[in-house]
Amino acid sequence: MLEPQLARLQERAVPLRVITTTYVGATERAALDRLVGEFGAQVK
Repeated sequence: MLEPQLARLQERAVPLRVITTTYVGATERAALDRLVGEFGAQVK
């Protein structure tokens, strides 16, 4: 659903930054890995 928009950000060299937490256990590691690997996201 967001892939086209994320791809456009990457094409324009716009930094993608994701802030997340493990506090409630809702973060999916695979999703973060994909954001980093495919779209160059910076995760904190």
